[in-house]
Amino acid sequence: IVNFAARRAVEPTWINAQDNFSYPNTKKNGYQTFENDCLVYSIFDTASNQAAYRNWKNYQNTNIKGKWINNWFWLKRDFVLEHAENINQAIIYDDARGDTDRFVANEIERRNFSPEAKNVLDLATNVWIEQLQYRDLAINDLPGKSLNAWDAGWYQMKLIQKNYPTRSMNKLQEAIKGLKQKIAKQVIYYEMLALDK
Repeated sequence: IVNFAARRAVEPTWINAQDNFSYPNTKKNGYQTFENDCLVYSIFDTASNQAAYRNWKNYQNTNIKGKWINNWFWLKRDFVLEHAENINQAIIYDDARGDTDRFVANEIERRNFSPEAKNVLDLATNVWIEQLQYRDLAINDLPGKSLNAWDAGWYQMKLIQKNYPTRSMNKLQEAIKGLKQKIAKQVIYYEMLALDK
């Protein structure tokens, strides 16, 4: 997670494009907060293409059928059930019923986050809530994208956003950008990338 976030947060230039990243100095003050920032950033970076799939049709030769969960989904199942029930989103409610919380949702619950990371999570949750009312329409508009999955990932949320823009997405994009800039500075502090050669 830290390595992905570090590589994605640092803008490549002709000077650093081929540099090798080092293992972070985990003994430096504040490392756990940096790691937590990286976790949140990893969920919402543009290259973060996690998704959940339903009715999977044996992709090539993998013998994976049926349900492919998204362990990167950040919201708790009970939260999803409550919101789906409140606006009569039966498809999402039925998919979540009887399921379990995802790995990242459990990690987020037990960790403390910086104000920047917390802001990203809060705004992403707002986007998710705003998109929920359009989920039935999006399922019909984009068949085969498994938008009926309660744990639909960031990749799928971006697909919904194209057809059904939300008020909070611009604020979320700005918050992600701010978190990215913070992480880029911390990459140097935690000695993952040298300033000079």
